[in-house]
Amino acid sequence: MKSPVPRRIGLDLDNTIIDYEALIREEVAGAGLLADVPAGDKRALRDALRAIEDGEEHWTRLQARIYGPRLEKATPFAGVVQFVRRAAASGCELLIVSHKTPLAARDDSGYDLHAAARRWLAKNSLVGDGAVPASDVYFEVTRKAKVARIAALGVDVFIDDLVEVFDEADFPHGVARWLFSPSLGDASPSVDRAFESWKEIEQHVFGSG
Repeated sequence: MKSPVPRRIGLDLDNTIIDYEALIREEVAGAGLLADVPAGDKRALRDALRAIEDGEEHWTRLQARIYGPRLEKATPFAGVVQFVRRAAASGCELLIVSHKTPLAARDDSGYDLHAAARRWLAKNSLVGDGAVPASDVYFEVTRKAKVARIAALGVDVFIDDLVEVFDEADFPHGVARWLFSPSLGDASPSVDRAFESWKEIEQHVFGSG
């Protein structure tokens, strides 16, 4: 028997909806900091950059660029726009809750990361009619505040790429914890289900029809 479709679905943003891998790869290669740019996902690139001298500083500044002025070049993960459209058409309530500070660390430009994210969501048809209402996009400055927001919103399920969110002591009981992990590299008792793609999530929620 198929499980009922969740009516209120919470979504993380960075590395769950927004795919930064190609942009990070471009930034790393362009900076010329690594003799060889490694294969693999975002984590492999991050770890390789962090391993060099002043690597943490380089990584922090790279993040400031990709979450800020270069965000418009990032792409949605394959299938996420279709999932959002289908969920909205099916009567699901969709909400985005992101751990995102207004300004990036190590950036004195004052670039508004929240405004950049909202522009990206609108540009990629992920907010507005038939998608996530603009009023249901929330940015929280700490992970603890993000978890508190998830609890306050009363979602049935939350989809995130970080197990650490589900491991928070105050993560609400009764909210299904779905891990979005294209490499399926994470396993944790905190996770109720793990998915490699948005297509897999769509099929799980709505079936293959």
